[in-house]
Amino acid sequence: MSFHRLVPRHRRQRLAWVALGFLALGGCGKKAPPLAPYSKVPSAPPEVVIRRKGDLVEIRFKVPGVNSDGRGPAQVDHVKAFALTGPGKAITAPLFVKHATPVNDGVFVREPPPPPPDVKEGDPPPPPPPPRTDPGLDQSQPAIVIDQLTSDSFTPTVLPELEKLKKADEEAKEKNPPKPLVVTPPDFGPPIPVQTFRYYAVAGLNGKRKGTMSALVPVPVDDPPPAPEAPTVTVAEGRIDLKWEAPDGLRRPIIKVTLPPPTAPVPVAVAPVTPDEQPPQEDEDETPKPEEQEPATPPPTDATASIVPAPPAQPAAAPTPKQPSAAAAQAPAGEGRAAPAAQNPDAAATGTANEAPKTLPARTLSPYPTTVYAYAVYEMAPSGFTPPVLQPGFVPSYPVQLTTPPVTTLKWSDARFEVGVERCYALRTVATTGTLIVESALSPSACVKTQDVFAPAAPKNLAAVASEGAINLIWEANTEGDLAGYIVLRGPAVEGGKLVPITPAPIKETTFRDMKVRAGVRYAYVVVAVDTATPQNVSAQSNRVEETAR
Repeated sequence: MSFHRLVPRHRRQRLAWVALGFLALGGCGKKAPPLAPYSKVPSAPPEVVIRRKGDLVEIRFKVPGVNSDGRGPAQVDHVKAFALTGPGKAITAPLFVKHATPVNDGVFVREPPPPPPDVKEGDPPPPPPPPRTDPGLDQSQPAIVIDQLTSDSFTPTVLPELEKLKKADEEAKEKNPPKPLVVTPPDFGPPIPVQTFRYYAVAGLNGKRKGTMSALVPVPVDDPPPAPEAPTVTVAEGRIDLKWEAPDGLRRPIIKVTLPPPTAPVPVAVAPVTPDEQPPQEDEDETPKPEEQEPATPPPTDATASIVPAPPAQPAAAPTPKQPSAAAAQAPAGEGRAAPAAQNPDAAATGTANEAPKTLPARTLSPYPTTVYAYAVYEMAPSGFTPPVLQPGFVPSYPVQLTTPPVTTLKWSDARFEVGVERCYALRTVATTGTLIVESALSPSACVKTQDVFAPAAPKNLAAVASEGAINLIWEANTEGDLAGYIVLRGPAVEGGKLVPITPAPIKETTFRDMKVRAGVRYAYVVVAVDTATPQNVSAQSNRVEETAR
C-alpha cells in the first residue's frame, strides 16, 4: 500500500511544512537566539514631582508612553498614585508595594489613535483628525493627582513585618541590656527620634497588571510652614513689582553671639616727679607697720585668668614707693594713671582696644538639620475667570508657579508687562530641610491691572542749523520700545513766546526740516517724544534751541 493512501492529505501537508522547517534550520548553520517576549505592562511614569502644599499633596507626572521594555505605544488604560504612612528608613519598596493603598480611583488613559495612512508621492496630505472628545488623557500627557491630607493620613500604618522586627529587637535588648548612654554636650547628644513620613509612588496599569512603579518620595507629616500675607503689588515701567514680609513662626537658626564693641584706648599721662616729691626712703631693716603695708593683689578670677597676664616681677634691689606722687594721686583714672584691667572689663575681654569685635562660636545641639526658607510666587486666576470643568487628572490652568526655583528675597518682579491685563499673585513659604521640601498654604491673592502711565524720556541734544529758506533740526533717538515718534514745537524767540506743534502727527525720524519760516525772523524750537499708550504719554521738552532763518 502506498504512502499517499496510508496518510491523509491534510496530514501530508503538515508533515511537508515541518520538513521544510528542519531544512531551513539546517541551512543556517547555527541556531538563532530566542526573541525576547513583548512586555504587556507600561513603564514607570516619567517626570514625577510630589510636593506637599499646606494640607494638600500634589502628585504631578506624565502618562507612560512606552512599555517596560521601551516599546511603544504603551499598553496602559489608567494610572494610579499610591501612598503609605510609616517610619522613615523602614519603608522599603517591597513593603510599599505590598501595603500601599491607592490615593485616587485612577486617571483614565485613552487608546492611542491609529497611525495616519500612507500618502503616495504627489498626493495631498490627509486632513488632521478632529479633536478627541472621549474621556481620558493621552499617553505622554501631563497629569496631576491631589491627595487631601486628613488625620488618618498622618497615622502610621501597622505593618506586620515591622512589628515582628520590633518585637525581636525588644527581646534581644532584654537578654543583653544596652550600656547606659553617656552624654557629653555639645559633641554628643540623645539619639534622633524616628520621624514619620507619608510615602508616594505612581504606576500605570494595564487592566489588573501593574506596571513599573516610580521611585518612592517621602513627604513629612509635620506641620507646614506658615503662609505669608498678601504681597504688595505695584506697577513700574515695563514690569510689575511684588514685595512681602516674612511670616511669623519661622524656625530661626541660632543667633551668633558678638562681644561688646571695643572702647577707645585709655591714654596714660604720667606726671613728672620732682625731687621734693620723692617719697621718704626707709631703712632696709625697718619693717613697715601693718597698717602701712600694701594689700596683697587678689588672685585672678576665672574670667580674667587666661586674658590678663600677671605683672612682671620687680628686681629685688629696686625700691618700690609705697605712695604715688601727689599729682598722680589726685589725677582721675585715664588722665594721670591708667585704670586697672579689673575696672575696664571691655578692654580685657577684647584684648587690644583697637581690634575688631570678636564673634563667639555657636553650635546647635538640635538633632535636626537646619531649615532654609524661600518663597514661591504663583499667578492666580484673574477676577471673573470661570474655570472649565476638567476630567480627573487634567492639570488646571491656575495657579501657575512663576519662580523656579523659589526666591530667597522678599521681593520679585514680573517682566510680563501688558497694558490693560489684570494679573493676580499669591505666595507660598517653601521650607527646605535637607532634601525634604514642604510648602505652606497659599497666601491671600493681590491683583493689579496694568496701565501705561510712564512717559518716554525727553529727546537729547537738539540742534538747529539755518539754511536758505529753511531751518534744519536734528536730535538723538530715544530707546523706548513703545515709542510712537516725536512732535516738534516752534514759537517766536521772545520772552513768553508760545510754542505750538508744527508736526500734525508724531514723526519717526530724528530730523526735521522747517520750511515755513520767514527770512530774518528768529525762531525757538523744542521736541517731545510720545508713546503708543492710549492716551499717549508725552515726555518732557528737549533742550531749547533758537535760530534765524535766511
